[in-house]
Formats: sequence, C-alpha cells, structure tokens
Amino acid sequence: MKKSVVNISFLLVLFAFSLNNLFEIIQKEDTAENRRLNEKPVMDINELDVYPQAYNAYIDDNFSGRNYLVDLYGWINNHVFHKKSVLGKYIRGTDNFVFEAAKNLSIYTAKKTITNEQLDRMLTEFKTRQAYFDQLGIKMYILIIPSKYKVYSDKLPLLISKGKNNMGDRFIKHIQENTNIPIIDGYPVLKEKSKTENVYYKYDTHWNPLGSFYVHQALCNTIRNDFPSFPLMDTSTFTIQPFEKDKGNMKHAALDESDKDFGYTISPKNKSFKKINGYLHPAGDFTYGQYNYSRRYGSSHNEQPKALVFRDSFEGQTFSYLPEMFSEILYIWDDWGYKFNKDIVDIEKPDIIIYAIYEGYLDRILLNPSFVEADADTDEKDIQ
Repeated sequence: MKKSVVNISFLLVLFAFSLNNLFEIIQKEDTAENRRLNEKPVMDINELDVYPQAYNAYIDDNFSGRNYLVDLYGWINNHVFHKKSVLGKYIRGTDNFVFEAAKNLSIYTAKKTITNEQLDRMLTEFKTRQAYFDQLGIKMYILIIPSKYKVYSDKLPLLISKGKNNMGDRFIKHIQENTNIPIIDGYPVLKEKSKTENVYYKYDTHWNPLGSFYVHQALCNTIRNDFPSFPLMDTSTFTIQPFEKDKGNMKHAALDESDKDFGYTISPKNKSFKKINGYLHPAGDFTYGQYNYSRRYGSSHNEQPKALVFRDSFEGQTFSYLPEMFSEILYIWDDWGYKFNKDIVDIEKPDIIIYAIYEGYLDRILLNPSFVEADADTDEKDIQ
C-alpha cells in the first residue's frame, strides 16, 4: 500500500510539472543564477548535428519546476545539512558572507592564474594601445577590481587561503614595473574600508555602490595628476544613503531567508548629468548579436574631460554618481573582452579611456587582442 502511494504521488508530481510546462499556470523566473540560461534553439536544416545537444541544454535550464527544485535543494543544504558549500557553487563564510566557488575560488587560491608569457603579451598589448592613444592625446587608465575573496578574506573558512601567484597581483605588478601606465588597484582601498564599512554585498559576487565609490575616488585622484583642474570626488558633495537590499545572485546560499543585504544609494547633491543616446554596436560584434551594450551620460561640466569606459558588470554601480565628474561619459560593455575597440575610440574621440577590469577576467584580454597572438582558450595554466 505504501509503495503504491509513493508511486502515485510521484506520477502526480510529474503530471503537475508537465501540465504547468504546457500552460504556465505558475511562473517563477528568478533563478538567482549569475549566467544567461540557455534559450530554445532554432532548427537549421544545414546544421542538424548540433540541434539535439542544444535542445537538451535548453530543456535542462527551462523545464517546469526547475527553479523550485533548485530552491528546495539549496534550503536542504543550508538548514538540514548546514553545508559550507551549497550547490557546489557557493562557500558560506562567517557573518553570513557568501562566496562564489565555481569560478572565483580557483583564482583566489591561484590554481587558475596567468603565465609569464601571457603577462608579457598583455604588457605588449597595453603598451601598444597606449602608444596609439598618446598620438591622439588620450590618457589611458587601468582600474583593477578585486574579488570579494581578497577583500573579505577574514570571512572565509580557515582552510581557504590566497595563492602566492594570484592573477590580479601578478598583472598589477607587471604593469607597474614595466610601464608608466596609470593602474589603480582597488584592493588596498577596499581592504582598509572593509574594516569599518560594508563594501561588498553579502549574497552577491559584486561590490556595492559604496565600495565602488571609494575605488573611483582613487581613480579620480589619479586622473588629477594629468588633469589638474579635475574635481575632487569628495563625500561631502554626494548623498550616500544606506538601505536594506534584497539578496543578490547568491541568495540560495543564505541561511536566513529574511536577511537583507548592504544596499546604498549614491547621488550628487547638485546633480547636473543625465542619460543621453548611447552607442549601438554593429550586428555580430557581440556573442548575443546586435544589442545596445552602452550607456552615455552628459553633464553641464563642459570644462571637464570626456571619458570612455570599457567595463563589466561591476561598473554598473557607478551609473548614479560617476558621470557627474565628466563633461560626458560613455560606458561600453564589450562582452568581457576589454578590447582595444579602435572603431569606437576613433568615433568618440575621448580625452580619457578607462579599462575597468574585474581581476578574475584578466585572462579574457588575450581572447581577442589587437596587437599580440590570441590565447586558444582560458583553461587553467601553471606558472612558467
């Protein structure tokens, strides 16, 4: 009798999921996964070999009830088994801080790093870019955004420690020792501020607006070395308001579902900038086809320089305050490539170019470089 009840219950669950898949009676779209889910492929009669695998990947990501099951699995790991690692993707530290494990752990421990040969190619790439920008009177700056692991290493489990050949450290040192390119390392600023303030989200891989503000203060101070009239980005001229934010892209690893995160709103007290038309990338320029991956802002400070920023998702925290520092600023997200982007530079003719790079994606610079040989892949590599 018990066996029959279990079998019938199982069939009813399958039937319910199938019914919901057909009619979408209940929808739950928020997966809190920091990736783009596979979309339904279009069948091409000339490329039938790839269709079954693509369709399986689509079903794996989109079958009815998947997100509920992911939530349930995470809850069981957290509340029943009290695991430090959740879903094989997150590590839970002290004070409810959560760390992404699938990509960032190997970078922090230096199991994934960049070789000496890669460093030399990166050096050549940026020196050649700098030479071209110098001809046009453009100043280039490199901003390195550190991982949450580095900044909040004191929140990590005891057995996890930083590797001596950390990717970000190696790149910064190589640029500093071999060029005069201004490079801003966000780590010292954030590490110091983290002693008294919250500069990263607990349940997200990204820094919060306050952390980004402090690092961009350091960037603006560096810009003043080349542009003496560039204004100070002083906290007294901005309104910084904390608030309790809902959890971010690692919310499944939270122990307390009611716990909130460290949110901040930052805006100039005398705001003059506004969003204006951006830059539309040509079709085929990005993995996802033609898409407006840009944001452009203009301010009334016409005496200040014009900036062009090649960014990733971390720089999104600056949209509410950084445009106030420039006459105009154009943000370009070039698919995590941090490329030369000569076509955009020649069209825009900025005074300043900023490459804002998350340290975990430094190796992506060599996927599509303009002046050196490209990497075939970004697999883990040993130090030479």
